[in-house]
Amino acid sequence: MLGYLIAQLFSDIAIKAQTTATILNMLLSIYPKESSAFLKIEYGFS
Repeated sequence: MLGYLIAQLFSDIAIKAQTTATILNMLLSIYPKESSAFLKIEYGFS
């Protein structure tokens, strides 16, 4: 039972992460310059 709940939790996290990545990729394709500047500021990506 506990193993099932943990598996559900991780799959939920994975789905949210996938959705977030998809949205970020969409934004990057729509606004490449603005998004890359924003990501550098927000997350410190270079």
